[in-house]
Amino acid sequence: MHERANQIKQEFGEKLRKLRKGKKLSMRQLALLADIDHSQIRKIEIGAISPTVPTLYSLAEALGITPCDFFDC
Repeated sequence: MHERANQIKQEFGEKLRKLRKGKKLSMRQLALLADIDHSQIRKIEIGAISPTVPTLYSLAEALGITPCDFFDC
């Protein structure tokens, strides 16, 4: 289970990075839009941490997407 959790964090981080870069946003710019610390975005993007549900919603709103867009819904 631990290995799968790490894989999920890694995949989510890659998706976040792709979406952020697609919007031509730096980590700092996204952090300001989402009202979270830029170091948290870096940690999410490298798969070190998972976002909380409120953070996931803040990131989606800042990117102009729905939370479902982070996943294969």
